[in-house]
Amino acid sequence: MQHLHSWLIFGTFLLCLIAALLHIIAFATSDWLVSDGNSPFVRLGWHEACFNNCHFPYCPGGDRDIVYNDCYVWTFNEMIMIDERFREIKEWLMPAWFTTARTVFIVNIPMSLICCILLLICTCWTCKYQYTTASTKKKDVISIVLLYTTLCFLIVSTLLNVVGIAIFGSNAPLRNYMPMPYKNHFGYSFWMDFAVCILLGVCCIFSFLAAVAKSLHFKGPKDPRYAEDMMLGRI
Repeated sequence: MQHLHSWLIFGTFLLCLIAALLHIIAFATSDWLVSDGNSPFVRLGWHEACFNNCHFPYCPGGDRDIVYNDCYVWTFNEMIMIDERFREIKEWLMPAWFTTARTVFIVNIPMSLICCILLLICTCWTCKYQYTTASTKKKDVISIVLLYTTLCFLIVSTLLNVVGIAIFGSNAPLRNYMPMPYKNHFGYSFWMDFAVCILLGVCCIFSFLAAVAKSLHFKGPKDPRYAEDMMLGRI
């Protein structure tokens, strides 16, 4: 029990770091919704949408002469707003649920990185005093507070990711969104971020167990081999 929390914290840090990296990669890639082929729709991400000879009635606009046959990148691309064809389909590509889900994922990027930083601090703090016999109550209290604070951030990050996945997963396959929905399916970017939800959930469990283990060790009996002065950190 004495060092169980140390291993749990270190394992949680590694899992959280992997989850944060996967979340960033998933958000940066454009294979959230993809087509099986032979469809005017090719793929969709948070930054671009690709089409293959897409025109009315598959793509909105009401004019068969307007054809969408390329990838439209809107992130860090102010010039695309000049394109009249893109303005025609902007509201179609980015409805309210799309903007909400994208905002949730953006917020979760710094949140997941904060979790990694807090877990790194907890890991360094634990390793620093793991082999120290003169552990004071102040050090133990700080360690416990750090663990429960980290747990709170992990829970928030997990909920954010679950909400984002739920919003996209329940709206993207709808018939009134992308053309030929029966040919569309979730791409590797979606499943990558779905795995992030699982990893963050495991991090929450590990972090909770680490906090409980540290609390039990703090409240438990002290080793009688050490003097009271040493246990209080006076030596």
